[in-house]
Amino acid sequence: MKNLKNEQGYALLVVVLMVVLVLGFSTFFMSASLSNAKQEQKVDQQNLAVVAAEMGVDYYTNAITNEYFNQIDDLFKFGESEIEKIKGQVDSEDYSHIRTKVRDKLKYNLENYIIINLLGRSISTFDNSDYFFLLDEITVEKKDKYRFFIKGIVNGDNKVDTNPQILTFNLTFFVPEFKPILDEDSGDGVAIPKFNELQFPKLNKPSQGCEMGINQLEKISDKKCFVVSSFDADKLVIDNSHLSIGMDMNIKNSPFELKNKSELYVGNNLKTDNGFTSNNSILSIVNTMTVKNNMTITNSEIGVQQNLDSENNVSLKANSKITVGGEMFVKNNLIVDESLLIIKNNLDAKNNFEISNDSSLLIGLNLDVKNNFIVNSNSTLYVGRNLDANNNPEISNKSSVFVGGNFYAKNNLKVNDHSTLFVRGNLNAENNFKVSDNSKVCIAGSLSYQNNFTVDDGSKIYILGDEHSNKEVIKLSSLEELEKTCQTHEKTPGGLDPNIIWNKPEIKVTYNLK
Repeated sequence: MKNLKNEQGYALLVVVLMVVLVLGFSTFFMSASLSNAKQEQKVDQQNLAVVAAEMGVDYYTNAITNEYFNQIDDLFKFGESEIEKIKGQVDSEDYSHIRTKVRDKLKYNLENYIIINLLGRSISTFDNSDYFFLLDEITVEKKDKYRFFIKGIVNGDNKVDTNPQILTFNLTFFVPEFKPILDEDSGDGVAIPKFNELQFPKLNKPSQGCEMGINQLEKISDKKCFVVSSFDADKLVIDNSHLSIGMDMNIKNSPFELKNKSELYVGNNLKTDNGFTSNNSILSIVNTMTVKNNMTITNSEIGVQQNLDSENNVSLKANSKITVGGEMFVKNNLIVDESLLIIKNNLDAKNNFEISNDSSLLIGLNLDVKNNFIVNSNSTLYVGRNLDANNNPEISNKSSVFVGGNFYAKNNLKVNDHSTLFVRGNLNAENNFKVSDNSKVCIAGSLSYQNNFTVDDGSKIYILGDEHSNKEVIKLSSLEELEKTCQTHEKTPGGLDPNIIWNKPEIKVTYNLK
C-alpha cells in the first residue's frame, strides 16, 4: 500500500513537471512570436514613413515647379522692362546683367513662396491617416551666373510612434538667355551709348529716422532708417540694411562695407579714407565719391552722379555695374571683370587697365592709360573721343574697341584672335603694331607707325585715308562702307524673343534613412 502511494506521488510530480515544461515552452514561443510581430510592425512603420517622405518629395517638387512655370510670364515682362531701361547704353551682345537679374528675381519669388505656403506644414498622406510628410528645412542659393538651387529636407513620419525617415531633394533652376530681337532696320554692330540718358539707382527713403547713436556704430544689421544731416564714422559694416544719409558721409578707417542686399543713399558727397567693399548691394551718391584705398565691387550696383576718384585699385567683378555722371580717376589698377562701367566724361587710369570676361566699359569723352592696357575675352570698350595708351595696348579674344576720335598707342599695339578696332579719327602706333588671327582694324582717318608693322594672313586693315603698300591694308571709299565692314552701325534692341525656352528644373533625391 505504501508503494502504491509513492508511485502515485511520483506520477503527480511528473505531471506537474510536464505542465511546467509545457507552460515554459509556450511562454517562450509566444514571447518570440510577439517580438517578431513587433519587429515586423516596426519595419512596416519605417517603410510607410519612407513612402510618406517620398510622397512629400513629389508633392513639394511639383508644387515648386508649378510655381516656377506660373512665374514665367512676369519674368518675361520684367526682362523686357530691364532691356528698355538700357537701350542705347550697352553692347547688344551684353545682356548677361539682365539674365542675372531675372535669376535673382525668380530665386527671391520662389523662396518667398516656399516659406509662406510649404515650409513647416505637415500634410497627411491620406484622409484620416496617421502618416504625414513635412518640409522641415530649405536652402536657396546661387550656383553660378544663371543658375540657383533649392535644397529641401522632407520628413516622413506617423503620429502614434514617431520615427521620422528623411529624404533630401535638390532642384536646380537654369535661367535661359535673355537677348532681344534686333529691329530689322537697325543695322549690325554695337549700339552707340546715349550718355545724356544715364540711369542711376533709385532708392526709396526709409520712413523711420535712425535712433541708435548711429555715428558711434561699427555695424548696422537688419535696419531701415534715415539720417537727415551728415554722417561720420571710424568704420562701418552695413549688413542687410537700407540706410539713407541726407548730406555728406565720411568713413575714416576700414572696414567700410556694404553686403547682403544692403542699400545706401548719400545726399551729397561720400568719402572713405581706407577703402570700400560692396557685395550684393546698391549704392547711390548724388554728388562725388572719393576712396583713398582699394575699392572692390562684387555683384553690386553703384551710381555716382558727379566724379569718382580712387587713390588705389578699383575692381568690378561678378555682374557689377558702376555709372559715373562726371569723370573717373584711378591712381593704380582698374579691373573690370564680367561687369559694366559707364562714365559720362573722362577716365584717367594711371596704371594697369584690364577689361575681361564679357565686360563693357563705355566712356563719353577721353581715356588716358599710362601703363598696360588689355581688352580681353569678348569684351567691349567704347571711347567717345580720344584714347591715349602708353604701353602694351592689347585687344584680344573676340573683343571690340571703338574710338570716336584719335588713338595714340606708344608701344606694342596688338589686335588679335578675331577682335576688332574701329578708329573714327587717326591711328598713331609708334612702336610694334601687329594685327593677327582673323582680326580687323578700321580707320576713318590716317594710319601712321614707325617700327615693326605686321598684318598676318586672315587679318585686314580698312582705311579711308592714304593708300599703303601693305597688301592687307585695304582702302575704302566711304564712311558708311567702313562702318558696315567693321559692324559699327547703331542697332536698336527690339522686344524679347517670345520663343525663349524655360526648361524644367533638374531634380535629385537623396535618402538619409535611419
